[in-house]
Amino acid sequence: MYCFFDNAFLPEQELNLANNRAFEYGDGFFETIIVQNGKILYISDHFTRIKNASQTLFLQLPDGFSEDFLKKIIQKLITDNFNDVDIKNNIIDNNNQAIFRIKIVFWRKNGGFYIPTVSENECNTHILVRVVPYEIKNIKHSVLSQNPLLKVAFSDKIKLSFSSFSSYKTLNALPYILAGIEKTNRNLDEIILLDTQNNISECVAANIFWIKNDKIFTPNLQTGCVGGVMREQVIRIAKEFSIDLEEGFFQKEHLIDANCLFTTNVTGIRQIQKLENFENLTYIGIHQILEKITQTIYQKNS
Repeated sequence: MYCFFDNAFLPEQELNLANNRAFEYGDGFFETIIVQNGKILYISDHFTRIKNASQTLFLQLPDGFSEDFLKKIIQKLITDNFNDVDIKNNIIDNNNQAIFRIKIVFWRKNGGFYIPTVSENECNTHILVRVVPYEIKNIKHSVLSQNPLLKVAFSDKIKLSFSSFSSYKTLNALPYILAGIEKTNRNLDEIILLDTQNNISECVAANIFWIKNDKIFTPNLQTGCVGGVMREQVIRIAKEFSIDLEEGFFQKEHLIDANCLFTTNVTGIRQIQKLENFENLTYIGIHQILEKITQTIYQKNS
């Protein structure tokens, strides 16, 4: 059979996207992992999220797909790519550290339309693991104080909704893409998304935290935010040092009296310096609690 693609007619079998459920339905999820100087950061947390996401989406992983197996795949990719001179020149940061970003995509094998027809008795999932080039910044898992978020505001257009799979990075990322376009059009460094009940949820590609009266706050997963791996590290460290932390439902006015705002994702922590919705509300200096958290994260990853 023939199809039409990019202004040309061609046999459908030549188009790898044909019948690809990731392309046609967004039927899958992905995971992003940072490798720093040969160390795969938070691999156990990533693997746990992979297992939970696959179970939630009824994606059966192949036999033998274990945390150890995933480590070996990533280590082999790192070795192969590090031997490529062109790639090597782009993965060394200003601190002479080799930083890789690994993206793993899982999607259901071909078969069916909205209702899949792949047999439940066999592995029904494609897995792609690759090194993704990206701009290297100071990814030492400390506060990026030399590169704070100077212009941050709330989205006027995008609202998030909670579902059984909203805490995972599914292949349907349209809300975040559109929020990213809004962020660019408004010339912002970051944009904060609310849920359908106007509760603070998260940013385009990061979770959000704030500190008020020596207590840490972050949105509950039921606001529709992603259950980020770095988010989990902050919560874990807060418990370790008996720092009061509340996951809840907060309106944007809750940030007016905050002492410190910051975002987290696998690349580290960034402090928000200005929140424009409240007459350019400014947060000066690095809070001692945030300093404690980032120092702990850095020490654990060194």
